[in-house]
Amino acid sequence: MTYIGPTDGNLYALRQREQEIEEYEARWVDCDDCGGSGVTLIALGFHTGDPRTDDWDEEECETCCGTGKVEWEE
Repeated sequence: MTYIGPTDGNLYALRQREQEIEEYEARWVDCDDCGGSGVTLIALGFHTGDPRTDDWDEEECETCCGTGKVEWEE
């Protein structure tokens, strides 16, 4: 079910609301630090550089606060 919002069935208001949502969502892009996943990998203990043998832990990305998206700046 789609939430219409404060349009009360008015088709013009619904189209305006959809346009506002699209413009808002277009301002957000994937975070460069986590690649859009919202988590970053941190090495635990001795770091050899071999991902098969190193111990890794996931941590919430500090740049995007775990959302995976950041606001695009011109």
